[in-house]
This record gives sequence, C-alpha cells and structure tokens, in this order.
Amino acid sequence: MKKSILILSGVAMVLLLAGCSGGGDNANVDEGEPVAKLACTQGMGEYKLADSPLQFCYDKAWGEPVVEGVSAKTGSAQKIGFGTVDNAKAPQVWIESKDFQPSEGEKKVKFEFMNAMESKEDSLKTQLKNSVGYNEKDVRARKADAGGVRAIRADVSGDVNQVNYFVPDAFDGYNMMVSGGKDMAEMIDEFTFDMAL
Repeated sequence: MKKSILILSGVAMVLLLAGCSGGGDNANVDEGEPVAKLACTQGMGEYKLADSPLQFCYDKAWGEPVVEGVSAKTGSAQKIGFGTVDNAKAPQVWIESKDFQPSEGEKKVKFEFMNAMESKEDSLKTQLKNSVGYNEKDVRARKADAGGVRAIRADVSGDVNQVNYFVPDAFDGYNMMVSGGKDMAEMIDEFTFDMAL
C-alpha cells in the first residue's frame, strides 16, 4: 500500500514539474507587450501607422489619412493629415524620431526641453517657450494624456490660435505632436486621448 501511494505521489510530482517547466505547447510563446485595441464607433475609420504602435480612429468625413515625409538632415519625421479636407477642419499628427534634425530653414520642436510629468502651469509654459518659442502670455498649458502617454496640452492664442498636444517619448524612439484649430478643441481632445500608442 505504501509503495503504490509513493508511486502515485511520484507520478503526480513529475506531472506537476512538467507543467511548471513550460513543457507544453505554449513553451515558446512570447507574450511581449500587450497590443492596444481600438474601439472605433460606427462611421469612424481606423488607421495604424506602419512600423509603429500608433493607431487612431478618425471621422471618415475627413478623408483617408495621408502620410507625408518631412525632409531632414538626420533622423526622420512624418506628417499625417487627411485627404479631402482643409487642414483647418481635421487634426494633423507629426511624428519625429528623437534624432530628427530638420533641413536648413525648417523649425523643430525641442522635445528634449519638455517634462510632461510636470503639473504646474508656469513650468509648462516655460517649457513651451523654450521648446517651441511660444510667448508665455499667449498660452494656457496643462498636463494631459495621449493614448495613455503623458503629454502637454497647449491652448495657444494670438497668431497661432491652435490646440497642440506635445508628447515626448510617445513610443520607442519617437516624439509626437497633434494639432488643430481651437474651434475643434473638443474633437482634438477626444482624438488624442483615444489614440493607441
């Protein structure tokens, strides 16, 4: 009797160890990073930027997303606009590699001066002055989220009159900016918050 109990205990231990060692069919499955899922509502299109985690839902009335390369001395940058509408009626998304340096005469957002974790408006305004050149009196700034990544939201008056989201480290090796006219601020807020990064 003791012998059969020991044999059964030994078999159970071997089965338990085999299950813990990953010896089953799932032994080589790499779960990696969770993949963000979009939940676009009816009437909305879904877009994913190739070779990146960036995904977003967009109003089909804007037309299809159009990706344009931006000329650069080093690194890379892309602008995502929408095909059938004036830029004033839809958001624009700018993606740039951290090593991006624009061609001669072009401007660059200096993301390296931004700390999106900061919460004080005065500090955020100073960062925007140093990074973009905004006049502090023309900007209202606050921390925000873009697809779950900390961002700086700038409500800019004066000559610019836009809502901009600056997203340092939006995803591995890249910074991002989302912009649009102040008259579509609520839509820009939803578009940016709901994207997946």
